[in-house]
Amino acid sequence: MDSELFGHVKGAFTGAHKDHQGVFEQAEGGTLFLDEVTEMPYEQQVKLLRVLESGEYKPVGAQQVKMANVRIISATNRTPKDAIRDEIFREDLYFRLAQFPIMAPRLRDREGDACGLAQHFLAYRNTQDGQRKQLSSQSLEKIGRYTWPGNVRELKHAIERAYILADDIIHPEHLITHDFNDQAKHDETYGVPTGMRLDDMEKIAILKTLKKNDGNKTDTANQLGISIKTLYNKLDKYEHVDLL
Repeated sequence: MDSELFGHVKGAFTGAHKDHQGVFEQAEGGTLFLDEVTEMPYEQQVKLLRVLESGEYKPVGAQQVKMANVRIISATNRTPKDAIRDEIFREDLYFRLAQFPIMAPRLRDREGDACGLAQHFLAYRNTQDGQRKQLSSQSLEKIGRYTWPGNVRELKHAIERAYILADDIIHPEHLITHDFNDQAKHDETYGVPTGMRLDDMEKIAILKTLKKNDGNKTDTANQLGISIKTLYNKLDKYEHVDLL
């Protein structure tokens, strides 16, 4: 992480066969975008904070201090106050970065954007493959109704899957989503088991969601509406269970 951020000099560590410019140096005079900044290891957040406060950084293995001349833009899909509460994001780093915060509204709150983005993603794939596939009016209605809890990323993946499944016209059945409302009849038939302990139901929900996401804990936490730290704490209790 230090090498990626600040670079290193030749011989700084095993495998450092030549000098390497970190992203701060690569972005000199321009803009450095730090995506998913709340996922940065806690100890690295301290180092980032020092650079933001002093402008100074030192490549790994170097003696000379360099001055950063970049504009920082950072992003996260977490609510910062939740990440701070869960002690995975430093509050002082947040206030240093939040000079001009912009809260991007969820896709469900941006009326009409879902259909427009769906058309955009489809047009892109059509151009790549030399195709002319189209969304049916019923598909556009389904896209407009769905809440898209995974936002633009989920929409893009849904269009990618539908593009593969469909021939010339993408119909609603080609749009595979995580809409639990579509399973209403199934749920009514089988129901929620009565008499089961709430903690057992919670464990089943966590393990099934984790399996569905192929072990991806970040996606699992997002879908369950809990923090990644809470998910790890829950999984610690199930350490003797075969998760996958």
